[in-house]
Amino acid sequence: MADPKDSRTRGLVHRVADHSPFALARYHASPDLEDLVEDVWIVRWDLGDRAPYDQEVLSHPNVTLAVDDGPGGESAVFGVVTGRFVRTLTGRGRAVGVKFWPGAYAAIHGARVDALTDRRVPLAIAFGAAGAELQADVGAETDDDRIVERLERFLRGLDARPDEHARRARAIVARIASDPGLRRVEAVAAAFDTGVRALQRLLRAHVGVGPKWLVQRYRLHEALARLTAGESVDLAALALELGYCDQAHLTREFKRLVGSPPATYGRALRAPDGPR
Repeated sequence: MADPKDSRTRGLVHRVADHSPFALARYHASPDLEDLVEDVWIVRWDLGDRAPYDQEVLSHPNVTLAVDDGPGGESAVFGVVTGRFVRTLTGRGRAVGVKFWPGAYAAIHGARVDALTDRRVPLAIAFGAAGAELQADVGAETDDDRIVERLERFLRGLDARPDEHARRARAIVARIASDPGLRRVEAVAAAFDTGVRALQRLLRAHVGVGPKWLVQRYRLHEALARLTAGESVDLAALALELGYCDQAHLTREFKRLVGSPPATYGRALRAPDGPR
């Protein structure tokens, strides 16, 4: 039986309420795939006659394999999305994904992962006949346990193992995500006893993005999380805490990627009907 994970996520823009027509389930990978797979997720939605809904995400630095059989969906390998990822949902559908650990997909790809950044490659192209078969099998399945089992069987057939460079890249990403003191690329390099250029080369090759992007993305995730908590936030203090030189820089970056200034976004979340 698939081992479920906590289904809360970071990076969702304008999260929907618990009583919404969306359901997200996340599952742990089996022990033999834990070095490769962060989790398997399954999203279902049934909007009925409602208007289309734009699900917006500030993505994490992960490559994702997705089988999306919803209207307008794509079944593909998705590289890291550097901007805002938007999936317009209509009617009824389901999407299934394998979220690889940062750095891990290089063991499958066999080349620099930044070649996939902001790109998507159809499964039938990325994996040939095996990819097309996986898409058909997962698309026809309805039971979560069997979906996870089929995905894991496919992954085992790839016989991929992250190397020491991939493991180091993953450790660096995890440290940036968890350590609020690492808000400068130079500080990240110093923490791992390496040079800035070597750090950039490692992360671009194995994760798909550089350390500056990672620092910026994770501090935006933190800003989103604070605002989504529904309480009033001192934006000037938050900007300094997250390493911005002032509130104006936080506002510009937030608006560029989220679509509205943080103050406006926070007020919309606290409104009775939530954001629109």
